[in-house]
Amino acid sequence: MVTQLLTTSVEKGIPPPRTPLEIWHGRRHGGRVAISEAARSDLYNGLSQVLGPERAETLMSAIPLHDLDEVATKGGLALLAADLRSEMGDLRSEMGDLRSEMGDLRSEMAGLRAELKTDLAELRADMITEIGALRSSMTNWMLTLLVTIVGAMAGISFLS
Repeated sequence: MVTQLLTTSVEKGIPPPRTPLEIWHGRRHGGRVAISEAARSDLYNGLSQVLGPERAETLMSAIPLHDLDEVATKGGLALLAADLRSEMGDLRSEMGDLRSEMGDLRSEMAGLRAELKTDLAELRADMITEIGALRSSMTNWMLTLLVTIVGAMAGISFLS
């Protein structure tokens, strides 16, 4: 009958009643919220009057002092430490890979540098050869022009 009443009330949109423990824990919308120190003290005083100090103490020990999501346990810290060690291992591995890639890049850059030096040396030699050929050609042309001008001047002075 109680189950039927609860089912009927939920179907009508009425939330099911909360248990006293849920209320003491400050459960709201499915999440736990720690109760304040004043509320905790008031609850203990009320329970002491109804149940007696020993039973009140036993019941209060079941209510967390802090939000359970904020409490760090040794197991939680150990898991966190293991995760951090794993991440650090992954980072070390990635750093090793990066060092290897950097070594490959340095080697490739050294090869490119040597190739560039060789190409520049060849270009310089080609330019020196071309400049020498142009100098020789210009010298021949200048000598021919000089001989022609001297001959023309001699011919003009001979005719005059």
